[in-house]
Amino acid sequence: MIFSKKFGVVFFILPLIVILLNSCDLIYRTCFGIKKEKSYIDISVIKKFAKKNEIDTFYTIKGGYNQLYIENYRKSNDFFQPLQVRIYDSANDSMIGIIVNCKVGGFPNLTWNRYGFFDSLPPKKIIRYDSLTTFKSDKNYLRNIVLKDSLYYPLTKQKRYTVLVYFSYYMNKQSKRLIELVRESYSKYDNVKIEYINSDRLLTKIKYPDDK
Repeated sequence: MIFSKKFGVVFFILPLIVILLNSCDLIYRTCFGIKKEKSYIDISVIKKFAKKNEIDTFYTIKGGYNQLYIENYRKSNDFFQPLQVRIYDSANDSMIGIIVNCKVGGFPNLTWNRYGFFDSLPPKKIIRYDSLTTFKSDKNYLRNIVLKDSLYYPLTKQKRYTVLVYFSYYMNKQSKRLIELVRESYSKYDNVKIEYINSDRLLTKIKYPDDK
């Protein structure tokens, strides 16, 4: 009889726990403005999101990107975060600053400037990974997407500093906030070129029009 009562309690509680966990996940996603991931995302959805955020040209990550840092994964887990800002100095092709979503914290919005990264240029270094990547190596893993077509172009360093903003459709609200902050912080400089990289390839498969 006691066993029967205990079994009944467990039978009642387990579904409740599942519901609560799912509810927490929904609350978490809602607060941070995160969309639920799917098995693949069509490039047209990303284009629409980019256009809504006044991004005329952006790049997506190519499949081989995962191999770029795989040997240094323990040190470079940050490179696989969906939201990032990387800053390169064209004088010596070095990365002089990087900040990623998992390092800034904050709720219900990420506190991107918690450590003053965006207060100066060159920025205050939060993570030191200069030896792991260069602008030249990174651009080889990016595919150009122009909203009118899907041609392939290499990134070019036209000014002293190149700022790569990694944004994600799935990280919807937080992406918008990061894009706004980058523009507010760096558009005032004449020697800065801002480029946009869509990182949804790190979260799911992207379907392009030319895919068979």
